[in-house]
Amino acid sequence: MATRQAVLVPCLINKPTIILLDTKHEALRWGKTDMKPHKYIVRLSSKEKRQLCTIARNGKSETRLVDRTRILLWAHDGVTIDETAQRLGCHREKVIFWRKRFLERRKDGVPACLQDLPRPGRPPVFSPLGARVDYAQDAGKASGRVCRGAG
Repeated sequence: MATRQAVLVPCLINKPTIILLDTKHEALRWGKTDMKPHKYIVRLSSKEKRQLCTIARNGKSETRLVDRTRILLWAHDGVTIDETAQRLGCHREKVIFWRKRFLERRKDGVPACLQDLPRPGRPPVFSPLGARVDYAQDAGKASGRVCRGAG
């Protein structure tokens, strides 16, 4: 049996009215309010909250990781997606993405949830010594060549 809850709905014609809803977002379906539903509601445990606060307060954390921790901490505090996006100066899709990613990968632990996934394709190959040797070999070949002009 579904529980009903009373919700105060703003009305444009008269006074605000109270209606009974079967679900939280039934009013949205009927166009009764302009409230947006919360996507991916985040409730943090005390351990998760401590870990996120530590990352956010650490002066050496990358900015992108600090932004992600703020998204999660603000979601726990009930800040809306639009408000979070406005505070960070980013698009709301980024906020939705990181809320979703946290909920999907929560079991991996907080630091792992905030990291980017590995990119597809061949990893870049760079060796400082190898690059120097190749450059030196190319330079030696070029200096040994004789350039002949036309004429």
